[in-house]
Amino acid sequence: MADNAAVWSAEKTGNAPLDAALRHVVDGLPDALLLLDEDWRILYANQTARRISHIQPENLNRETLWELYPKIVGTHLERAYREVVATRTERAVDAFYYEPFKTWFDVRIQPMDYGVAVHYRDVTARHLKEDELRASEQRYRVLAELNPQALWTADVQGRVLYANQRFLEYIGKDFVPEDGTEYLQCFFEEDRERVLLIWSHSVATGEDYVIDARLVRASDGAVRWWHLRALPVRDDTGAI
Repeated sequence: MADNAAVWSAEKTGNAPLDAALRHVVDGLPDALLLLDEDWRILYANQTARRISHIQPENLNRETLWELYPKIVGTHLERAYREVVATRTERAVDAFYYEPFKTWFDVRIQPMDYGVAVHYRDVTARHLKEDELRASEQRYRVLAELNPQALWTADVQGRVLYANQRFLEYIGKDFVPEDGTEYLQCFFEEDRERVLLIWSHSVATGEDYVIDARLVRASDGAVRWWHLRALPVRDDTGAI
C-alpha cells in the first residue's frame, strides 16, 4: 500500500496510531472505495475495490480510469462521473453492468477537493435473483392465463392485485379493479356484506377464505353461484 501514501497524507490526524487504525478500517470496508484525482488516475483502492475491480499495485497513480476500464467510456456511468466533476454534486448509478467482468454494480460518486470518491458494490447476486423472480412471475402469469378457472390475488385490504383474463371477462373489466370496494360491486348485492365479513375474518385469523357467493356476469347481467377459495400468503415474519 506504499503507492497510496500521497492520498492518506491529506487525511492524517496527526496521531499515527489513529491514522493506521482508520486506514485499516477503510481498507477492510465491505463496499469498494476508489479515490480518483482530477485526471481520473486511481490514487487509492481499498481491498474490496482491488478484488472486484482487478486492480494491481502498478495501476495506482498511473493509468486513468478510462484506460483501465475502456468499456465504461460512452456509457451513462461515464456521464455521471463527468457530471459530478462539472456540478460538484453527488451522483448515484444503480445496476450498472460491466460486461468484461460480467458483473452488476451500484455506484455512488462524490466530489472531493482533489477529484472524486467512488463507493460501489457488487450487486450481481441480487440482480440475478430479481431476474429469476421476474421470469418466475412471467411463467406464473402464462399458466394463470391459460387456466380455464378464474384466478385472482388480493391484498389484506381486499384490493385485487391480479386477475386472469377469464375472471376479468366475467366481471366485465379489462383491468384489475383498483380497490376492494370496486371488486365488491361485482357480487350480487345481497351477498356483499357476507363476502366482506368472511374476507375480514380470514385476514384477521389467517384461516382459508371459503365462500359460496353470487357473481354478476357482466355480459348479460346473469347471476351465478361461485365457489370461491383463497389461501393466505405470508411474509418472513408470518404476516399476511
